Amino acid sequence: MNEFTDQHLLNLCAFIWFLLCFKGYSQYARLKARNTACLASELHQARFEWMHALFQREIRVADNTAIAN
Repeated sequence: MNEFTDQHLLNLCAFIWFLLCFKGYSQYARLKARNTACLASELHQARFEWMHALFQREIRVADNTAIAN
């Protein structure tokens, strides 16, 4: 193999390693977020509670403004 082919093979291996690490971390973070409090799960819970309260109130001007922005 010449140097040009070796460089392409090294780049391909690095790219595959990056994709494996990226996908692996995504799976790990998704599974970990199910049973550990994190920013995304806390925000999801706060949005859920806000939307639940939204449907129980009559005056929704501030909520409409927040959703529109």
